Amino acid sequence: MWLLYRDVWTGASPGIVANAYYVLRAIETDEERLYAYRDSGRIKLPDYLTG
Repeated sequence: MWLLYRDVWTGASPGIVANAYYVLRAIETDEERLYAYRDSGRIKLPDYLTG
């Protein structure tokens, strides 16, 4: 799971970020942590994932 967070955080490419975020949404048991990452402004998610 932490490797997926790393992929989201480092923003290697929009496709990798989107796929890692999709998987995290499915497996993360602490939704607040995931939403804190998403809403931090330090990661760049495609617009269709933040809406």
